[in-house]
Amino acid sequence: VDFSKAMDLATAEDPANYSFDPALGVTAATLNGKTVTLTTDAQTPGGTKYTLTVTGVKDISQFEVPAGSNTASFFTYYLTRDGVLTYKFWGGIGGTAVADLEADPRYPDSPDSIEAVFSADSGSARGDNFGAVMEGYLTPEESGNYWFFLRSDDASQLWLSLDDSEALLGLIAEEVGCCGAFIESDLGDPRTSAWAIALEAGQRYLIRVIYKEGGGGDYAQVAWRKDTDSTP
Repeated sequence: VDFSKAMDLATAEDPANYSFDPALGVTAATLNGKTVTLTTDAQTPGGTKYTLTVTGVKDISQFEVPAGSNTASFFTYYLTRDGVLTYKFWGGIGGTAVADLEADPRYPDSPDSIEAVFSADSGSARGDNFGAVMEGYLTPEESGNYWFFLRSDDASQLWLSLDDSEALLGLIAEEVGCCGAFIESDLGDPRTSAWAIALEAGQRYLIRVIYKEGGGGDYAQVAWRKDTDSTP
């Protein structure tokens, strides 16, 4: 746990001042300057998210870490490459356009946080005034031509590479407003790829979703379907 100031030894090394949700026992806390290393009971593997709350810990001037700045989250190890995408988050950015995220000096190399998502769905209730990117590799099990569908709150872009390199990424779908449903391919909507894209079985393709949230609800979701599949 990294603090912004040098911390008081007695309060920083008291295991009772650290609690986790879901519950996780803290057996020791060791201070080294501004950093406290916690020893815990066995953590649940598989990408489990834990939220740490710090209570009663003070800096060397005896100021206690205030509520509102006393929580942090992390994920346990999930040792897999299949079924997982990287999720990068940049907070404190106004506006609803993807360009608002791209104009931020922290983008793309310095996100506020990085985590995992286990489908091409960001989830929701992540807050207001932020931008995010989901990306990873798409590997078709069958060769064929595939339609891609995008929906989001607020604006978003869907990029797909011709292979697994960033250099060949191309924009294939875009939501410029907010909150529409997936749109069928025969309607010519920009939220759907303009054509069914030829993909080869076993080939990795870099895929990236960029989306920008202003206020209210928030999500970004992608679907795909072979052109021979009539399922809505």
